[in-house]
Amino acid sequence: MGSDSEQCQIDELMEMKKLIGDKLVEVTKEKSELASEVTEAKYKIIELTEQISNLTIEVSRLKEEKKKIFEERNRLTEDRDRIASERNKLARKLRKISKGSEADESEDEEKQILITQVNAYSRECDKLKGQVTEHRQSLASVKDQLQTAHKQRHEEVTRLTERIDELERQLKVTKEEYNEETDRLRKKRRNEKEKRHAENVEHCNIIESLYGELQ
Repeated sequence: MGSDSEQCQIDELMEMKKLIGDKLVEVTKEKSELASEVTEAKYKIIELTEQISNLTIEVSRLKEEKKKIFEERNRLTEDRDRIASERNKLARKLRKISKGSEADESEDEEKQILITQVNAYSRECDKLKGQVTEHRQSLASVKDQLQTAHKQRHEEVTRLTERIDELERQLKVTKEEYNEETDRLRKKRRNEKEKRHAENVEHCNIIESLYGELQ
């Protein structure tokens, strides 16, 4: 009977050992997967940091382009104002000539020249107005690109940072569970070892006692 009881205890302990071993394998695997995911997320952060660095360079380029567009727009505005002023002067001169009651042939010729110049200035002024409009639209597009890029990168950084924090929390919990399970298994093994040792000592004492009685 004693032998059967001991064998049952041994079988029970072996089964428990197997279950605990399986649990440790599972926890270790989960820990490894979480660590890999954290590492992957950190590499993603590094990659994102490089993207942000490239974006910063792109932002600087766009700002420089924006500055040039401003300067070009100001120049075009000045040209437009200058041409408009010249056109107005020519128009006044043309009206003055038109009011003359005794315009000779040379005045008619000058009048035609002035009309041609006024028309040319008008066309140039319209062209410059179109260029100013295009530059304004280009500037607005650059501003939109900057805002969109900043927003996207900020959202991506925030999302990845939150994910890394969550993974690190999970990894910490898994490590704690792993350590607790390991400690529990060690204590269980130590207690069983001490128990078996005590039983062996007791059996030896019984055998010695019986042997002494036989003597």
